[in-house]
Amino acid sequence: MDKPKLQLGCYNFGVSVQGNSSGLALFQRKDLDISLNCYSSSFIDVIVNWDGLSWHLTVFYRHPEASKTKLSWDIFHKLSTMSCLLWVCFGDYNDVLNQQEF
Repeated sequence: MDKPKLQLGCYNFGVSVQGNSSGLALFQRKDLDISLNCYSSSFIDVIVNWDGLSWHLTVFYRHPEASKTKLSWDIFHKLSTMSCLLWVCFGDYNDVLNQQEF
């Protein structure tokens, strides 16, 4: 992963996860100011400042086991309350099928 990182001129932050998952990573361009709020094996949560704009960014991984789905969505909901800024989320939501999963 170091070679693409150097070609893109990026810094990166990653967290490992257990089991068959491949982990989470966030690559940062050098001209962005990113402040790490918090992280775990299921998310990376940051505030991004760029060109006079600030926004809340979350990279999220929902646990694939059905028995842990509610815990994942509880974490996601808590993250949603951490900032009043515009919130951008992306990641692996493991096939959200209906509103009841939230």
